[in-house]
Amino acid sequence: MKTFHPRLIAVDLDGTLLNSARQITQETRAAISFARRQGVKVLPCSGRHFSGTRSVARQAGMGDAVICGNGALVTTWQGETISASMLAPERCQALLRFCSFYRLGSNLYADDVLYTCRENSVTRYYDGLNRSLPPQEQCRWQTVTDLSAEADRHAQGILKLEIFPLPDEPREALLQMLDSWQDVAAEGNLRTSVELHASGVSKATGLADAAKYYDLPLTETLAVGDAENDVSMLKAAGLGAAMGNAVAAARAAADQIIPHCDENGVAWVIRQYVESKEK
Repeated sequence: MKTFHPRLIAVDLDGTLLNSARQITQETRAAISFARRQGVKVLPCSGRHFSGTRSVARQAGMGDAVICGNGALVTTWQGETISASMLAPERCQALLRFCSFYRLGSNLYADDVLYTCRENSVTRYYDGLNRSLPPQEQCRWQTVTDLSAEADRHAQGILKLEIFPLPDEPREALLQMLDSWQDVAAEGNLRTSVELHASGVSKATGLADAAKYYDLPLTETLAVGDAENDVSMLKAAGLGAAMGNAVAAARAAADQIIPHCDENGVAWVIRQYVESKEK
């Protein structure tokens, strides 16, 4: 496998680029810098919105395209759209009514802002991250009183809706709703949370759109991930690498298991497969 030399690397964030303390090590930054100096494109591939994804990617020393919303949105580093598939507004409104009926928490991601009715673990994480970032690079989120009104206001730019938690009764009701819809897909464990976005998109389609943008074949891409939502890109890439901490589905989908996120697995795989032009 060492004869494989990727020209594009797509890296998941949580549990992959970030270690278990949600930190990016200096070794990982150095490896990403090395790859980019060799002309390799290194892209974040995340379920987060654009500002939430790019803020972490910037800390890692990236600067190429951005794959966010589990592939629903692919942009240039500056935020210009390469490809996009938004959640239908009528579906979003139905899901918000569902959340209201069952008194479930939710985060609405629309036009690159996370809207929520109350602070939660996601917004607290972004708050902590924003403290180290200048205003123009911060993760965008806002507390509002009416998510339905925000969904109306941003009807054409709804990236996804996140629902949390999901006890047994509402879980069964949600699954029945999704069975009757062909245009909504779900990501997550369907217990602590679920993310709902347009169907037909995944991290694999995001990877394909980014590769097409750079005029590269998928056979020359490397994907690195650890979770269920990484499975599609691990299968689609020229080489799929699952972290040592990856879930069983990701491990089964990968071509190779690499070190744990706490053991600099991303840095390790870059060093393994990116050839130095100085040789």
